[in-house]
Amino acid sequence: MLADEDFLFQNLQCSAICLAKMKNVPVQKVFEILLDGIDGSEKPLNYNARTKLLAAGIYLLYAEGRHLNDLLPILLEVYGGLPRLKWIDDGVPNRQDKVPVQEQFAMCFNTILSELASNYPDVRDIIVSAQIELLMVASDIIVDICDQVQPQFQVKCYLVRIICVMIGLLRAFGRYSSDKNHPLISAIYPVPFMNANIDAHNNRIAGSSRVGTLRLTTDSEIFVWNDAANTEKQDQKEHLQKMFSKHASSFVLPPILDNSFPKFKFTIAELNSFSDIMERLLRRPLLDIMDGYATELYMSEQIKRFPYKTLSECLSLVFVTAARDAYAPYDILKLEKSLSQKFAREVKTFAMELYSKGEDFLNAQKLNEDERISRYPLLINRAKMNVLCSSVCLELMIWATCDEIDAESLHATISNRLWHGHGHRYASAKISLIIMALEALGSLAVKFPTIAATLAVNSLSQFLVEPSPVFSKLAVDLGVMEKRVFSEGDRKDGEVIKKKLTFESLRKMAINSLCRALRSAMTVDHSSVQACLTNISSKLFLIANKDSNYGSALALENAIHIVGGIGAALVDVENVPQLAFNVFQQAFTETSMNHDVIVAELANMWIAGARNIHDLIWLLFTKITIESSSRVYDADATNGVEHRYAYLSLAVDNAMAKMAENVNHDEDKITLLYRFLELFVQLGHEGRKAGEKLAKVMKLSTGAGNLGVLIPKIASLLRRFETIKNPPVRLRNLFRDFWFCCTVLGFNVARIGLWPEEWFEAACEIACKSPALIPQESLRAELVANATIKSNSVLSAELQEIRVTILSEISPSPEVIAVVNKLEFTHCIYLLSVFRLELMRALHSEEPGAVHSIFQYLEDKSIRKDKDGIWTCLLAAARTIFSEYLKVASNRNLDSAHERQLELHAQFLLIMFNHHLKEVRKCADTCLTNLIGSFPHLLWNGNVINVALQVLEALSINLENDTDCKIMTLSFPFLQRTIQLQDTLDRRKLVVQDFSLRCEQILKEAIKWAPGSTRSYFVKYIAGINPGCTGNFRLTVEAILKSLNDASGCTNDTSPSLYLSSLHLRSLYLGKVKGMIETFKTEVETKSQEQLADLFEQQLEKACANGCDKEISESILKLAALFVLMKEISNQKLDGRLLHILVFIPLKNFTASTMRLCVIAWNWILVTREEIQLQFLREMATCWTIASQDQLGIFQRDSEIVSPLSLQCCSAPKRSHIVPHNIWICFLVERVDIAKYSSREQLDILELMFVQTLPLNVGRLRVDVNSPLYISSDSSFNRVDLAHVTMTRNVEAIGLRCHLLNCVLSMIQRDSISFHISKNILRQRVYCAMLDYFSVAAQTPTQNSAQLKNDIRWLITFWNTLFSDVKYIKKEVFASIDNELNLESLQQILNGNYKSETTYNRADMQTRHALTTSGYNWVTLVAAQGRATLLQKNALSADSSQSNPSKHAEQQMKLYNRYRNLILIFVANEIERLSAWLNPLGEAVGLEDSNIEQWRKSTFPEARTEAKLLRENVRIAWQICPDLAVYMPSRQTAVQELLVNSPELVTDLPEALSLMLGEGKILEEKMEDLKTLSHILTWAVCDPVMALSLLGARQYPTHPITVQYAVRVLRSYPPDVLLLYIPQLVQALRYDTIISNMEGAARKFYDTEFDLFKNITDISGKIKPFPKGEARKKACLNALAEIHIKTVAYLPSNPEAVVLDIDYKSGTPMQSAAKAPFLARFKVLRCGIQKLEQLGIAAHQQKPTLETDIQFFSRSKDSLICWQAAIFKVGDDVRQDMLALQLMSLMRNIFISVDLDIRLFPYRVVATGPGLYEYFLTTYGDENTETLQLARRNFIRSMAAYSVFSFLLQIKDRHNGNIMIDNDGHIVHIDFGFMFESSPGGNLGFEPDFKLSQEMVAIMGGKMEAPSFRLFASLCVQAYLAVRPYYKAFIALVSLMLDTHLPCFRGKTIQQFRDRFAPQLSDRDAAKYMMSIIRNCFLNVRSKMYDQLQYIQNEIPY
Repeated sequence: MLADEDFLFQNLQCSAICLAKMKNVPVQKVFEILLDGIDGSEKPLNYNARTKLLAAGIYLLYAEGRHLNDLLPILLEVYGGLPRLKWIDDGVPNRQDKVPVQEQFAMCFNTILSELASNYPDVRDIIVSAQIELLMVASDIIVDICDQVQPQFQVKCYLVRIICVMIGLLRAFGRYSSDKNHPLISAIYPVPFMNANIDAHNNRIAGSSRVGTLRLTTDSEIFVWNDAANTEKQDQKEHLQKMFSKHASSFVLPPILDNSFPKFKFTIAELNSFSDIMERLLRRPLLDIMDGYATELYMSEQIKRFPYKTLSECLSLVFVTAARDAYAPYDILKLEKSLSQKFAREVKTFAMELYSKGEDFLNAQKLNEDERISRYPLLINRAKMNVLCSSVCLELMIWATCDEIDAESLHATISNRLWHGHGHRYASAKISLIIMALEALGSLAVKFPTIAATLAVNSLSQFLVEPSPVFSKLAVDLGVMEKRVFSEGDRKDGEVIKKKLTFESLRKMAINSLCRALRSAMTVDHSSVQACLTNISSKLFLIANKDSNYGSALALENAIHIVGGIGAALVDVENVPQLAFNVFQQAFTETSMNHDVIVAELANMWIAGARNIHDLIWLLFTKITIESSSRVYDADATNGVEHRYAYLSLAVDNAMAKMAENVNHDEDKITLLYRFLELFVQLGHEGRKAGEKLAKVMKLSTGAGNLGVLIPKIASLLRRFETIKNPPVRLRNLFRDFWFCCTVLGFNVARIGLWPEEWFEAACEIACKSPALIPQESLRAELVANATIKSNSVLSAELQEIRVTILSEISPSPEVIAVVNKLEFTHCIYLLSVFRLELMRALHSEEPGAVHSIFQYLEDKSIRKDKDGIWTCLLAAARTIFSEYLKVASNRNLDSAHERQLELHAQFLLIMFNHHLKEVRKCADTCLTNLIGSFPHLLWNGNVINVALQVLEALSINLENDTDCKIMTLSFPFLQRTIQLQDTLDRRKLVVQDFSLRCEQILKEAIKWAPGSTRSYFVKYIAGINPGCTGNFRLTVEAILKSLNDASGCTNDTSPSLYLSSLHLRSLYLGKVKGMIETFKTEVETKSQEQLADLFEQQLEKACANGCDKEISESILKLAALFVLMKEISNQKLDGRLLHILVFIPLKNFTASTMRLCVIAWNWILVTREEIQLQFLREMATCWTIASQDQLGIFQRDSEIVSPLSLQCCSAPKRSHIVPHNIWICFLVERVDIAKYSSREQLDILELMFVQTLPLNVGRLRVDVNSPLYISSDSSFNRVDLAHVTMTRNVEAIGLRCHLLNCVLSMIQRDSISFHISKNILRQRVYCAMLDYFSVAAQTPTQNSAQLKNDIRWLITFWNTLFSDVKYIKKEVFASIDNELNLESLQQILNGNYKSETTYNRADMQTRHALTTSGYNWVTLVAAQGRATLLQKNALSADSSQSNPSKHAEQQMKLYNRYRNLILIFVANEIERLSAWLNPLGEAVGLEDSNIEQWRKSTFPEARTEAKLLRENVRIAWQICPDLAVYMPSRQTAVQELLVNSPELVTDLPEALSLMLGEGKILEEKMEDLKTLSHILTWAVCDPVMALSLLGARQYPTHPITVQYAVRVLRSYPPDVLLLYIPQLVQALRYDTIISNMEGAARKFYDTEFDLFKNITDISGKIKPFPKGEARKKACLNALAEIHIKTVAYLPSNPEAVVLDIDYKSGTPMQSAAKAPFLARFKVLRCGIQKLEQLGIAAHQQKPTLETDIQFFSRSKDSLICWQAAIFKVGDDVRQDMLALQLMSLMRNIFISVDLDIRLFPYRVVATGPGLYEYFLTTYGDENTETLQLARRNFIRSMAAYSVFSFLLQIKDRHNGNIMIDNDGHIVHIDFGFMFESSPGGNLGFEPDFKLSQEMVAIMGGKMEAPSFRLFASLCVQAYLAVRPYYKAFIALVSLMLDTHLPCFRGKTIQQFRDRFAPQLSDRDAAKYMMSIIRNCFLNVRSKMYDQLQYIQNEIPY
């Protein structure tokens, strides 16, 4: 089981390491976490116990000795009891585990203990004693059971388990790691969060030396077993991981270097004890018994994963391996008296016996093990185990050899084995043993030089040259097999390779041992090497002269290999390489020699470093190469003498390739480089000369192949070079000629089709390391003299073709084209060579500044002076190269190295911007612009900003200090660059001025993109400037302040004042905290920083509790300053704590001021301590997630939206608390912009944060009551609902929502983010979050104009980002086909094939209708939260097995586009709607976006297409969420069908009822409609208007179900609300029905009330005959005096107040002559309708109480008593006035609900005299007074409201008598006797739509362009737009009154009323329509004419 799959072990392992890294962890905590339940007692050893024990051991390995004495005794107690414990194999099974659990655990446990013993000497003896004792106990048990006669089966099982434990113990016995920080257990079980460190560590070791690299004892390059080939190719980490499953393997101990002591070695006593145990157990009879029992258990399969059919081989191997490594530190030849020779002889004897037994086994084999292992993979390869054991025995025998006599005897024994054939049926095992014997012979020769000189050299030479029978037989078999494979094909090619590998291993080992023996022999005989070479040479020529046969051929080849091997191995011995070369040189004269083998051996000698023969070798190779190439050049060549070596060209080619790859010494590498380049150029010259003699068509490719094959070799050699800079002249010329040849022949062009692509790739590698082709002196002179590109034979057509090639590649400007067309051939080749070289370097080099190399040419004087215009061409080439580089760089992954490269480019170009050459400055500026265009984040990169400011500062200092221009260069050490300055002060000033302007532009854009970070970098830079040079950075400060000023319009956070404030605050608080730290240091000895952290945290908590902004600010800045100062002190724990406090402050005090301070502090610490960015983002992501769960800010839950039609009095809307989140999101967007260009890790954190916090549900969450999740308790349900994060749908948060979603979507679209599933999840969440906003009815904006404008801007930005998303969707969808997590695997999740074991998946609740719909929901959570039962009815739900991935991708693409288009429609409509509100006058405000309009026209080209698409979009919206379809604009009747078919989905939406009923046809009696209609009974409560519509027959046909529903709805509303709808309620229920249901006290109360006010109303009729004036006034007072209040009554217009008395002096007749209305005042007590009703009924009962006495109420001094005025008139049907006032009240509610600043008033007014404008001036003062301005404001507000009201209701008779002004300047309209279709003068319609007289306009500025009038017009349009959404309700109220036959209704009332609302128009068109009404009414002459007419008729002044 892999560690990654084992959660429990991995969790404990990581916990152990984390605990070990923490200091001061109490031991109790360690016991609690790691050893809970483990106390050392003999409890069963189950999986949990084993993992805990290993975790405790891992803790000790990493804890640096802490708690070692506490934990080790428990571990050793369990360790000692392993034989007695009960083993329970209950771990998770895994196919990779191949050993029993006993062996696995014993090995891992003992590995830990052995490493503890080696690391901590104090416990070394205790641990080793325990290990030896456990081995003894186990051996006793094994021997006792084996001695039993026929033991029981369970006893046999126990025996085998003990043996497995012993094997595991021995495999780890004495093993340790050379690096204490990387123990061996970490290689077996890699730690996830330490993998990178371990890999880096291993790579570092392997890169520097092979010493210390972890290997296994069973690893060997010479073994060719079935699994060896695969095993050896594995990655080292994978090879070592779970290595306990590699049978009998142990870790190889670190080597003991010369004159060093091993880290750990056993004592003599311990070795004796171990040897006794080994010899006791490895006795043949005992091993046979073990094998018998093992075979029985293997067949019974009683032990899990038991692979041992026999145990003896593995047990022997692990024993002798442990013994070999334990004995190794002791040298038997040295005088170590403690280790006796007797002991050594015993070891040798024992090893010899084991070796003989192994040989006997191999000779007795009857079954081919390879075949058997392939059939039974769990079986142990016994032959392999025996060979391994024998090889270790050989090593033991050599170690134990004490003298030369013994050595001679051992040599004879081993040599015997080398020649001992015994048949060759089982060659693989035997040959492996022979290879080991050869190695042992070499080791023996090294140990005993005399034996080497006298015996070993001859034996090994004889083995190869004779050769031995085994060797000969293997060669014969190999030859036969090769012939068979050649004839039969590749069916057995693998066997041939394996056989060949065996053959080569055997020869290699023999030669290696021979060389070792020779080196050893030289210590006693200096001539031994020469003698050996002489002997081999003589045999070589003797063999060559014989007839060829297999034996002689093999001996000849071996002799050549021996000479080459000696020459390479003894290269450091004087004259040996020369002697070897002489042998080979002489051998070349013999035609029967294997010349190709000689060439290979010469290459090996070169690689080994035989420098004295380098020239000779290369001369030979060159001669062969040129001869072979000349055969190509010479068309008439024959196989003459001059080409006798040409056949060796392939051998030389391979030899050169080998040399290029393997030469290591720097001197050798540079020598070889020279030789390669010289050969390449020489071949090029030969080819050119030959080409001139051939036909024209042959010129290009003549001999090119001979040059091309050298390119990969040069690349292979240069791969290990640094980039060559400042080369010697010779090397520079060679590279120049090399590139000229490549250009002429096309080697440096990709995909040319002529040459292999590998040649171009190799040329790219060479380009990366090649020096620049800068001329030495004169460019023209060098080109003319260059023999490589002589232009003698170049035709003009060919030259023109080259020019065309240059123009096509460089893409220059017209002026450069003219230059190119005049270039000569040599200049063309030079230009093309430089361009291609530098382009390849820029695109393929890993060196950060490679792309800058082209600027070397631009700075070179000789190129600049060239009169042919090369320099101009190179300027164009530089721009092209940099542009091509940017294209490649844009596709690279985000990492720190890439980020550093981009920074370097920007810094380099900023410096080059100040170059003394104007053209270079322009080139640098162009490149910098392109760089920033591709990577905008460089604008706000701190290092780039610092360099820009430093350069500007350096230039400023130079200008001020060097006015005489004596300093000609300016150095920038941080970039190791120096630029030349201008020679005059004026020129320098001009350059600095240009650079200063450029810096200002850069800084301005940086502030625009990332204001917080940029400002913080400014502050950091200024704060770090040396105060002593304050006069020298004037330009720098000016640039900063100017950029801040210019960008201050972009955001409020970029003003210079805030910048200077930040600078002050940082300096101030850094000083404060530094002082406090110093104070704490002097007074308290404990850590001052920790104490300060405690203090500041307490202060912050207290400040947040008190809500004191000043104290909060102090605490935040102190904490930030302390964190910044902690940079110099390494305290990760305190850093983490301070960072957590700073990031989590918003959760403590979520206010705008606190958030602003947090952002300032965050930017401060991020800029100052860049290393904590990842940690900061993790903390912030957690804080953001908690904020979303706590429903803060944008995540707050919306309260239920109550219609203004359902309230008696509306209140202003509650503002959303989103300002803190606005600040937070701005900061977050900035961090995303930084991360998406520079950091993959940061993006991962942000992606996860957004996945967790962006809601996936669309619309309100509904819970199925049948779901197991449903809990009836409200509190419980709320707790469940908290798991679903929601975002507020308030219109004030739309801009914030779009800002956030645009940020996430742009992050997804970033090309550098590679495809993975999170992109799909995030995109779906963005789409869902945006759709969710539209799942409620469209809201009228309540933001101020500035916020609304900003919101619209973000809506437009999001729309454009979403519009461009189609190309990214296409790219990602089709890219996912080949991804590991492709569409098919995704489909299994989407289709529900992935099943969770739980009954409820959270994803089922994530979608708004997942529990109530069947497969229509689009959104899906996919991998983030489980499975998604979505997309079932879409194309994506098709079975993946029945379709191809491409088709799936196309379907997914279409699906995404459908939903994308739907969102585009929603957002476009919202933009238009909000824009109409923001810009009611239709003027341009700078927010227009032509893209949206063009998209709208192209998407909806005609009405028919628009209707079809809208119908389809309604269906899609319904599938996503029915709420969307219900509230979708322009849905027409498409949604009605969906509603009728599935009404149950929307019964909680009151607005959906009217859509379902439509025109009422569904209410006709049809059986199929009854099921649908039945849902109405459970429909959510609608507004009272809809309920009244259902009661009457005007809107919908009456139906019992709808009437029942309507009654239920009306009963749910309080009386105060129903009072608003009394006229319609009376009309719907009929007057007589209501009265007939009254009886008793209620009927008496009704009669008394109506009698009283009938008498009062009749006064109007009584005074009508009296003339207007005093007579009518007196008559009114007299009639009023006759009225008396006797019982409880109320004003009909104010039924919530009891009338207590009448003001008898208040009777005032109004100015109307026709109706004689009058006004009176009443004293009332406001008590509410319900209270008044109770009092009224109680007053008319038989026994009234004191509370019902009016006099009692009048005498009280209740604050609720006040005076109320009312107007009475006779002759008019008051229902018309009631209707007008009712509609006015509803409009006022609407205006208040949207916080629209306009007013409608009751009748507390005074009459206006003539001259309204004069009245204003007289009453409120002149134009400049504050009172007049306030009065004008009030007038405009009320005028706008009444104008819209008058227009919609068509209120007429608007003379000055019906228009009044209150004391504050508000205008008030009264007397609504004429409206709708009625008007004075016989309904002529003489008056305009509303009155807008000259005097009214004068008050508002006198003209339409006046600001006051524009405000009036804007308010009119906004009021009109606010009322329009309720037009159906207004029409319904008027429709219910049609049956009253009021005079205002004349047949077309409803149609005209509807037309004035213009429901068919969009908000933008409706605003235009209302503006046209205002224009028509402006100074309409009929208004004045009507006023004059009223004056003539009724004497009403005007």
